[in-house]
Amino acid sequence: MFARVRLLLIMLITALPAMASNLQASRNGDFSHYTLALAWQPGFCKLSQSCQMPLNSDGALGLLGLWPSLPASLQEQGVNDESWRLKSCFYFSHSVDDPQLSEEVRARLARAIPKLLDDDLISSVFVKHAQCFGFAGNDYFAKALQLRQSVLDSAFGSYLNSKQGSMVDPAAVRLAFTQAFGAASGAALSLRCQRDAQQRNVLTSLEIQISAQRLNAFPAEASLWHPGGAEASDTCYGAIWIAN
Repeated sequence: MFARVRLLLIMLITALPAMASNLQASRNGDFSHYTLALAWQPGFCKLSQSCQMPLNSDGALGLLGLWPSLPASLQEQGVNDESWRLKSCFYFSHSVDDPQLSEEVRARLARAIPKLLDDDLISSVFVKHAQCFGFAGNDYFAKALQLRQSVLDSAFGSYLNSKQGSMVDPAAVRLAFTQAFGAASGAALSLRCQRDAQQRNVLTSLEIQISAQRLNAFPAEASLWHPGGAEASDTCYGAIWIAN
């Protein structure tokens, strides 16, 4: 029996490093929520000549980042959400150093992040959205990868995959999201589209708002943040083409 208990303890301890801990901002932490930004890569790269799907991609939903919302200190100075989205960490004194990443996290990112030929997305995301909060690069991207995986593994991720190559109603996409994450979750989702040469409304990305205090609880319904309704920032009008 002792041998079995010892084996279980060893398995638990071994598994711990793979678990991404909750992010804790060491500075500028007076923000309410994060935006988990995910690219629908077949559409995202279809509309950009500088974009390629990652080699050995592990899913059509690619990671674009995990973006903290506008800190209250900047809001008090008159900065609005739109300006924050454009500048983010550039409002603060900050470093432009590349994030320090383990080989494991770097390899996982290589399969999850769209490859931009004119930009290093890993470095640019970290510099713009993470470093001014004092996040360690490895912790930040490990958590973002974990959250993305939760969406990939969900019924919503399965729904998107099943609709590749189809035109769908945005209401149907939102319904699939609420069925996967809870009746009150729909207002935490924003759908982003662009028109292609055929004038189709192409899904390029989606954004999910998550409470900063309940990040570790995602994808539980209570972890989602929707006081203002993220759907107000939708850019998908009419039927959506889910490219394959």
